[in-house]
Amino acid sequence: MRWLCLALCLLATDAAAARRMAVVVGANAAAPGRTQLRYAHVDAESVAQALVEVADFTAEEIDLLLDPTPEEVMAALDRRLAMLSGLREETMLLFYYSGHADHASLYPGGTPLPLAAIKERLSDEKASVRVGIVDACSGGGWTGSKGLHATEQFEIDLPLALANVLLVDRLALALDRGVTAARLALGCGALAGLGALTRPGHVFFAGLFLLYVLVRRRGTAAAALMVGLVLLIAPWTARNYAVYGRPVLIASEGGITFWTGNHPLAIGEGDLAANPAIKRDNLRVRAAHPGWTPEELEPVYYREALASIAAAPLRWLTLLPRKVFYLFVPVGPSYTLHSSRYLVASVASWGLLLPMAIAGLVVLGQGGRLPRGVLLLAASAVAASLVFFPQERFRLSGLDPAALVLAAGALALATAPRRPPTTPQTAA
Repeated sequence: MRWLCLALCLLATDAAAARRMAVVVGANAAAPGRTQLRYAHVDAESVAQALVEVADFTAEEIDLLLDPTPEEVMAALDRRLAMLSGLREETMLLFYYSGHADHASLYPGGTPLPLAAIKERLSDEKASVRVGIVDACSGGGWTGSKGLHATEQFEIDLPLALANVLLVDRLALALDRGVTAARLALGCGALAGLGALTRPGHVFFAGLFLLYVLVRRRGTAAAALMVGLVLLIAPWTARNYAVYGRPVLIASEGGITFWTGNHPLAIGEGDLAANPAIKRDNLRVRAAHPGWTPEELEPVYYREALASIAAAPLRWLTLLPRKVFYLFVPVGPSYTLHSSRYLVASVASWGLLLPMAIAGLVVLGQGGRLPRGVLLLAASAVAASLVFFPQERFRLSGLDPAALVLAAGALALATAPRRPPTTPQTAA
């Protein structure tokens, strides 16, 4: 909160010479498909208190709204703008929101309020200065006017994923020695399930390792691995069925990503922002289902995508190698949308790392030291990209760590001191 207090102090600089109004919103209510928040009300109340105590607002100049409806938020903004209209002195309208949000909407009272409507009010010149603060995950969608580009939310839980990779590597070594290792396999499955719950893309890693164990014909280890996965994931899947009324393994937002990556107009890379034609077609889908929440639209996206694949399987098959290309070569539209420096940095850093990783793969393979867990992590990034489309979240959590480990392995072997050859001694 220190940065906010500093900002409020700056707002207080000309308090005597300005007429200021504030609309402060705290929304604990759950947005569709999300859990209820605990501290958004506290945040809003703290900001309102700081406005009074630090920035010299009066209580009458502040609307503090806790879990209001979108209509109540807009009415408060309109009322405050009307009060500031026509005043000759400097005027300011401050809007603060704490709660759920996404790239397109805030969710006061758990109901979507388009960010475009908030932007429209904060562009109204009835107030000479307009300040907006959105304290929410994925709430940066309205910053596009400053050159930022909103993308899909993602999480990076590398410590948990890498712990699972290390445990998987231990299990692979145990299987090589002919050890059943049922308890170790159970732990691997449980950790993989926990990793998938915190980062749904990790389910690809779990599935690939299960396939690896089955191919090795280790039935006991495979069964223990499956038990560990089911124990962790099944309760959440049951909860999703109760909430959505349909089977949802872990996350409920995969439909639009699957639809985007396998759309007839897909080029093999880039989300909606990077593919304007697909983005326009998404407006068609939403217009055909007015008032539907993103969760309600998920089955629609899946049905359309699967229907388009079935209608043109050859087109879809030719899309797969392009997905793999863009995963390993970061030159797609999602990279070119950013500044040229971002593109150069992405290409240069990956261009340096990839050859070293390939060298590590060769050197470690020749020495019989290939880390199976790391290779399966890289393969899971490829699998996720084939199912959906190449995204930085797949590279950051799968491909990049694997490449770093392989490159480090090559460097370690290249710089290791060489032992002098020993000559066998003969008996005198």
